[in-house]
Amino acid sequence: MSSSPTDVPAVTGADVLMPRMGTSVAEGTVVAWHVAVGDPVARDQVLCEVSTDKVDVECPAPADGVLAEILVPAGETVDVGVVIARLRTAAGTEMATDAAATTDGPAPVAPSPAPPVDPRQDRRDVLRRSSPVAARLAADHGIDVRALAGSGRNGRVTKRDVLAAAAAATASRRRDGTTGPAPTLLAAAASSDEAAAAADVPRETPMHTESPYRHDPSIPVAGAAAPAPTPTPTDTAITGASAPVPTDAAMTGPPAAVPADLGGTPVAATRMRRAIGDAVRRSLDEAAHCTTVVECDMGAVERERRELGLTALPLVAHAVVRTLARFPALNATFDGGTVTRYGDRVHLGIAVSLGDDGLIAPVIHDAQDLSVAGLARRIRDLATRARAGRLAPDEVRGGTFTLTNPGAAGALMATPVISLPQVAILDLEAIVRRPVVLTAPDGTESIGIRPMVHLCMGWDHRALDGLYAAQFLTALRGRLEG
Repeated sequence: MSSSPTDVPAVTGADVLMPRMGTSVAEGTVVAWHVAVGDPVARDQVLCEVSTDKVDVECPAPADGVLAEILVPAGETVDVGVVIARLRTAAGTEMATDAAATTDGPAPVAPSPAPPVDPRQDRRDVLRRSSPVAARLAADHGIDVRALAGSGRNGRVTKRDVLAAAAAATASRRRDGTTGPAPTLLAAAASSDEAAAAADVPRETPMHTESPYRHDPSIPVAGAAAPAPTPTPTDTAITGASAPVPTDAAMTGPPAAVPADLGGTPVAATRMRRAIGDAVRRSLDEAAHCTTVVECDMGAVERERRELGLTALPLVAHAVVRTLARFPALNATFDGGTVTRYGDRVHLGIAVSLGDDGLIAPVIHDAQDLSVAGLARRIRDLATRARAGRLAPDEVRGGTFTLTNPGAAGALMATPVISLPQVAILDLEAIVRRPVVLTAPDGTESIGIRPMVHLCMGWDHRALDGLYAAQFLTALRGRLEG
């Protein structure tokens, strides 16, 4: 006797999406699946592990059900929001699998799901064929993504495909004896700015590194050889050959390929290292970078930190948060021509070194509510979990001001790069005992040895001016010295 329709719960489906983990994260990689097709799963049960440029996270089941299909296998990279698996769920409280098991005949085969609709179907061909990250990378290497056979879902070109094509092109040029750059096939259509704009990805830079030194070829370097003179017609007539005329093209063009016989070992850049490079490049291209430096006597901080058994960092962080309350233009973000100020709520990013892997800036939200001891605990906890790869997505986004501490490694001065869309970053350098001029209350001066530090702040001239930046640093110095 067949069952009535009311005896069997209606079977529905639930999509498992590649999670969104920050405004600057465009794609994620499935590291491993912990369940197989056909396995029953419970809501919030871990289905797979996902890795991004920022963090590694666990992807939970959105509902109770049975894993019906895995659409993105382990090792494949897809955009955030893409369906990576589907669950078969019951509309009621009972699972549909029990009812299905009592029916006669073979089990029905679930229909193949339609491929997910690409939200960029009406955009340029290059962006339909690749992810935004792959498009930017292809533009950097002068590669036409339309000429690549994509290994991603539905033939999509992934970052791995672009890197493989770039490596093959380099090897081919070496075999041919050429050292020039690869021809740019799609430089305009797939430039970094256009790719990011078409993908509607806000330009947030969660990481910080030091600003690279960029040499101006027009400025002579001390000790450098003088440029060779341009040959005259008489010189050519004597030698019987036309000597090459030096130009600035060699200085401004892409670097020549390094000969393969020098004994070097190629090491592929990690995903995080490439992300840091992209983030710093965007920041230097977009923000009007300026740096202001003050020198601060850290005697009072040194005494307090010894009493509390802490490092100087949480004491400086506490002073920064308190001082930002008087300077709201620095506790802000700049995005799309709009400055957003956050008032007395400070979401403080703390740059954490990950060793050779790079660095990351987890965020202490509402840092104004924490004491020095509370900030010390939060900084220690975030740093420990960042190095273990256990940060939650919300802990690496939403910063309004960043503090970095290269002084722990002995650095004396730097020009920190702003973490977009923030408008400023403070660099705490090494505390060094130096001879300084001391002024007594009666105005007499003497030379003394004091623990001194440089406070270096990078700031965005689009959002504020130099006087404002100097006033903030002076106020911060007064708080630290008091």
